[in-house]
Amino acid sequence: MIAAIFIFLILFPFLQEPFIRTSYGDCTRSRAFYILTPLVSVALYTIFALITSLPLLSLALYLLIFTGFAAISNTKERVLKMPFVLHDFENLRHLRIYPEFYIAYVGSPILIFLSLLFAGLVIAAYMLETPYAAMQSSIPPVALWGLGIGALWVSVKVGRNALLRWMQNKTPEMFDLTLDPCRDVARHGMYGALFLYGLCWFIPHKKLPAPKEQDEDVLPASSQYENNGQKLADLIAIQGESFFDLNRYFSTDHVGSGESWETLNRLAAAGVHIEAVDVPAWGAYTMQTEFSFLTGCPIKTLGVDFLNPYIRTASTPVQSIAHKLKAMGYKTVCIHPAKKEFYRRDTVIPNLGFDEFIDLQEISDPQYFGPYVSDACLTDTIEQVISGLRQNSDQPIFIFAISIESHGPWLAGRLAEHIDEAAAMQATPSDDQEFSLYQVHMDNLMGMFDRLSIQSSHTDRPRLVAMYGDHMPALGPAFDRAGFSDIATNYLVWHSDKPVDGVSRMDITAFGDFLLKTLRT
Repeated sequence: MIAAIFIFLILFPFLQEPFIRTSYGDCTRSRAFYILTPLVSVALYTIFALITSLPLLSLALYLLIFTGFAAISNTKERVLKMPFVLHDFENLRHLRIYPEFYIAYVGSPILIFLSLLFAGLVIAAYMLETPYAAMQSSIPPVALWGLGIGALWVSVKVGRNALLRWMQNKTPEMFDLTLDPCRDVARHGMYGALFLYGLCWFIPHKKLPAPKEQDEDVLPASSQYENNGQKLADLIAIQGESFFDLNRYFSTDHVGSGESWETLNRLAAAGVHIEAVDVPAWGAYTMQTEFSFLTGCPIKTLGVDFLNPYIRTASTPVQSIAHKLKAMGYKTVCIHPAKKEFYRRDTVIPNLGFDEFIDLQEISDPQYFGPYVSDACLTDTIEQVISGLRQNSDQPIFIFAISIESHGPWLAGRLAEHIDEAAAMQATPSDDQEFSLYQVHMDNLMGMFDRLSIQSSHTDRPRLVAMYGDHMPALGPAFDRAGFSDIATNYLVWHSDKPVDGVSRMDITAFGDFLLKTLRT
């Protein structure tokens, strides 16, 4: 039986790999694919066997994990155009914090079924199976199990130390990795890519510049908080969840109805500058764009950490636009109406130079629109923070607000308590139900920008308001039907005292410096 199991372990992943989708297209498999695929397969089963000491239960758990990874990867590829990668294991932590972000894409019935199946397998196995130890030795099974677990622990410790020494002078290119997950999975297979990305984790990660006490590129702080006799403007930068200019989508041949997005058009007519901005993410991975804006660092220069710079790169203080504004005398505040532990922001945001981090727990009586805190509530919170500061100080303020209302998925019934969803479907040029609900959220987001800029009644200090989209919405089917595939989102900029124009499409890494320049001139 044992020989049959190990033959199965070698063959099964090769039979499964053709069913793991990737958008990269045809790609010649590497030699590593044929070595690492069975190696990872056997290693996973061996770990289960050492832990449970039950051959059939270990095989069942192995199949559950292997088929589960394939299903998750295909779902992720369908929704986000990216297969399962190493950093997705971090989502196990996020699943505990915000399960609704993930369960909606899989479905509660499937998760309940898998949980019951897992529990049933464990109970049946321990009632009916003969442990490996009892089959092979007269030594008590508990003693052999303890020896196996001890050997596994020693192997992991020794192997990790050896890898750390060996990886000191290695680069991802040495393993034929481009750090394009679609290409790497297509070439090395999903399990081979997981293994190689895991190896890259042992490569010393890039250290970014630490904060400076005084930055030569910014104005020195003054007691009057002025620039050439003029008050420095308050800066409000909004990371708009899944925001982009819908006119770009409406103008495609498939939609092509001659209609446009009037909510944004009214802002443009009132002097709001609108342009495209290149971002590193599509459909998700907000932290990539957020980190790029705050630090000005091109995300691809971080090696394997580009997938999630908040795990390691920002685990220590990193120079950012917030640090530069603090050197100019600004108070720096981040507002995110969600749980601050999500994506480790409770650690990262202070490291990125913010004096204060206001999360969901610190918002009194949060108001919701759909499943998440509304952009109207976020707007109220921003104005309350500014007015609270003004009661005691004339200090300029930088507020970085991270919206969440429009976070997907945009399933039917999401807004049934707030609007007539059928009417919303009729009001949009798109024939896609998800897009119609998404557009309602985008109208609310534009209302947020309007209230903070054009409609604001502030008089004590000039104000610069900016917004950018963190990534395109994960509306792949609607975009595919329209032939719309641009990864760029958009940014908006408005200044209370002067027009902001003549600025073309830029990369998100340049947007922070652009705002600093706008403040100084």
